[in-house]
Amino acid sequence: ELHHSNQTVLIETFHDEQRERCLLENLQTKLQAQGVTLEPLPDKAVLETLREFGAISKFSVLLSQLLGRFKANCFDQRRLQQRIDASPEPAQVAAAMELLKPIYHQYQNLLDYRQEIDFDDMIGRAIEYVQQGRFKPHWRYILVDEFQDISEPRARLVKALRDGREDCSLFCVGDDWQAIYRFTGSDVSLTTRFEQYFGPTAITTLDKTFRFNNSICEVASRFVTENPAQVDKQLTTHLQVSQPAVPLLRQSKDINNPLKPIQQILKAIEQRAEAGSTVYLLARFWYQLPDRSAVNKLNRSYPQLTIEALSFHA
Repeated sequence: ELHHSNQTVLIETFHDEQRERCLLENLQTKLQAQGVTLEPLPDKAVLETLREFGAISKFSVLLSQLLGRFKANCFDQRRLQQRIDASPEPAQVAAAMELLKPIYHQYQNLLDYRQEIDFDDMIGRAIEYVQQGRFKPHWRYILVDEFQDISEPRARLVKALRDGREDCSLFCVGDDWQAIYRFTGSDVSLTTRFEQYFGPTAITTLDKTFRFNNSICEVASRFVTENPAQVDKQLTTHLQVSQPAVPLLRQSKDINNPLKPIQQILKAIEQRAEAGSTVYLLARFWYQLPDRSAVNKLNRSYPQLTIEALSFHA
C-alpha cells in the first residue's frame, strides 16, 4: 500500500531464498527486470567497506577461534568431512574451511620456521607416536581426573595409551553435570557414552556431595535435569537443612540507574546475611557486570558484605 500510494516499486526478497542459496541471483534478476543497471563495487572497495565497519576485525577473531578449534580436534580428512556433512549448514562450513586453509598453512609454516609446536600439536603428535608404535606405553594403570572436560583427540590419546599394553586398566573420574569447557573443544558425550567409546566398563556412582546443602541440591538438580542429554542421577548431601536456601528476588532493569536493582537485592541480602558474608555478582560475560568503580561503590554502601563481580566461568 505504501509503495502504491507513492508510485514506487517494491522488490521483495524472502528468507527461503537465502536458505536455498539463490537470494543474490534472484535479486539481480528482479532488479534487471526493473531496468536497473548493475555496477558492482570492485573487490578492493568491498573489502575497504567491510574494514570501515569493523567486520574484518571481528572476522579475524572468529577465524582465530576456528583455527584453535580445528587444531584441537586433530582432524584427518575423513573426520573433517564427516563433521562438515553432519553440520546444519554443510556448504557454509565447507566455505569457512576454504577461508581457513591459507591461514592454517601460514600458521603452521610460521611454527616450522621457528622450530616450534603448539599445545594441539603435542596432542596430535603424541597420538601418532603411540598409534605408529614409535612410543610403547608401559603403564599398567591410567587415571584421568575431570574427565567431563576431555576432548575427542585427548580421549583418542588416552585410548591409544590404554590399548598399547594388553593388561592396562583405565580409571576415570568425571561428572557430566559439571561440564563447562565446550568452548575449548570438550565433548561431554565422551562421559555420557563412555562405554560406547572405551568398551566394557564398571561404573561406581559417587552420589553424595559435601559442597552444598540439600535445599540447594534440589533446586540445582531440577535445573540441570531439564537437559535430557544429562545423566539422570539422584544426589544426597552431607549437610541437611529444613528451610529454603535459594531465594529468588525479581527486579526489573532501570535504564537511568543500572545499579538500582542490584542495590535493592544487596539491601535484602544484608538484612539476612551474617556480617562478613561474600556476595558474588555473576553474569555470562564480563561486559554485563558492573565495572570496578561500581563494585567499589557497592562495597562502600554495604560494609557488612564483601561484594565481587565475576563471569560464571571465572
